[in-house]
Amino acid sequence: MSINSIVDSPLTWLVAGVALGLGLGVTTASAWLLVLALVAFALNLKRHNPLTRREGWIVAAGPAVMMGWVLGFMIRGIAFG
Repeated sequence: MSINSIVDSPLTWLVAGVALGLGLGVTTASAWLLVLALVAFALNLKRHNPLTRREGWIVAAGPAVMMGWVLGFMIRGIAFG
């Protein structure tokens, strides 16, 4: 498995989002790190040719990091709230 396939996987981005939300919750630092993650997603999207068969898989990473972050801080609130 190459580094490109790991970075392009929405599951990687989902796990990163859950870790961010679970670790920091809803804080200013967490929001800024989420912004950095979305900028990294946009840069990753820009480096790809738009006409690939994995285009949907690559584009799904952005929403995955957002859903992961929300899921992470929900788990944090329920478990530690």
